[in-house]
Amino acid sequence: SQLIGFAHMAPRDAIGAACLSIAEGTPPRHRSHGLARITLPVDSAGEGLHASVCFAPARGDELDHHALDLMLGHLAALWRTVLRHEELERAAGHDALTGLPNRRTFESDLRRRVAMSKRRDLGFTLAMVDLDHFKDINDSFGHPEGDAVLRRAGEAIRMVLRGSDRIYRLGGEEFAVLLETTDPAGVADLLDRARQA
Repeated sequence: SQLIGFAHMAPRDAIGAACLSIAEGTPPRHRSHGLARITLPVDSAGEGLHASVCFAPARGDELDHHALDLMLGHLAALWRTVLRHEELERAAGHDALTGLPNRRTFESDLRRRVAMSKRRDLGFTLAMVDLDHFKDINDSFGHPEGDAVLRRAGEAIRMVLRGSDRIYRLGGEEFAVLLETTDPAGVADLLDRARQA
């Protein structure tokens, strides 16, 4: 309704009209101005969500820029709230050190897998992973190096898994892996590659 007011459009003219364009990564371009009106932050890497309002050429000069800026300011504030909510949800389900899903997410995913296995007769494999001699690393090189080992180990295992498999950090040097397959040879091969990595 605000866009209709800015553009001096009748409601029937606004139906199906491309009056608000939103794109990720690269600002949208439109003949009316060619640049995004506002950039909404998405992450620390500088990727953004760009919002641009476009009007029919005959109506472009009648645009109330102040009202438009106000509306896009509200959009930016709403988007930041959504992003913050997503960050909090992710933090609750992920391990702060490794970025891997944590025990809470693992238990939830495991319950879902068991239920699906019973309902659809789809098997899966659960593998428990523990890093040998991890205490020696902490004792010899300190906890910061131990933390680095945990991060590298989690990433190394994740890299050899398939897209449908998941690794979780349960705590300490313990990890869990959920594999889609139940084929003994395939499981053994995958876990051996994970161990070598």
